[in-house]
Amino acid sequence: MLHSIAQTEPLQITSRLVTQIANHLKNPKAVEQCRQLLIARDNLSDMQHLALLEIVTGVQEVLAHPDLIDSSSNDPLEARMRAAQTLATDTNIHARIANAPASYVLTHSAEELVRHAELVEPLPRPGQARVAVRGSVTAEHEWMINIATKDRSALLARLSGALASLELSVINADIATWPDGAVLDTFIVRSAQKPNLLALDGAVRDSLRGRIANVQRGALNLSVTIDQSAHPWHTILRIEGTDRPGLLRDITASLARCKVIIHHAKISTVEAQVHNEFEVSDHLGRKISVQASERVERALH
Repeated sequence: MLHSIAQTEPLQITSRLVTQIANHLKNPKAVEQCRQLLIARDNLSDMQHLALLEIVTGVQEVLAHPDLIDSSSNDPLEARMRAAQTLATDTNIHARIANAPASYVLTHSAEELVRHAELVEPLPRPGQARVAVRGSVTAEHEWMINIATKDRSALLARLSGALASLELSVINADIATWPDGAVLDTFIVRSAQKPNLLALDGAVRDSLRGRIANVQRGALNLSVTIDQSAHPWHTILRIEGTDRPGLLRDITASLARCKVIIHHAKISTVEAQVHNEFEVSDHLGRKISVQASERVERALH
């Protein structure tokens, strides 16, 4: 079944199709076994391999939320999308919301989805970005910075460097990507004053046009745990250590130099200790190799 869908041209993956596959396979282990079997056959082209990853990603996202299974309408996901779409009249905004990652949609309110879609749409040109700043609803002196741009190499490292250049301390970060290359990076930063929007805009644009920020000289002295079993097709990196200004920039720049692709990041700082988790892969979307794992450990220790 998965082999047949991956070979279909043009590839059309709908939420209904993904839910039907999830209902058929029932559990993440079965999905991963099917994926491994297809990879073992070694008869997929590079494009078909990427198509397979897209299908499996969608199925695993549904299986990660049991309330979406055995439902003919994908109620929670579709209800959230419909609620957001009723708040907007622009068909481009509707399409942006409809094509957003399921895990992203389910973790944001309808109002947030509309604000984000309006920031992302239309897709920024390469080297361009749109930036928005809002006060955090959870704590004083914390600010939410949303940055919409087009995906490019080492994007998270570049944006982290931009924030570090303004002495903004990142305490949380999240990433959402779209099939057309649109990316929304959401950072929670700590600052006594609201970050200046013009300064932010300039720093972000400079980071997108320039080289990757230089990593601080000397050892990073970080603890690295590499988990190849916590995710069906990506590698999970858990990185811990003492926080300092620019640490996120240095971590993400190091990962970029190791040719590691970051798909998702959870950045957490508690009592001056960072507890970061990165979902990463190689350039083909596969788990990173033993050699790449060793490079990452050397770069971060």
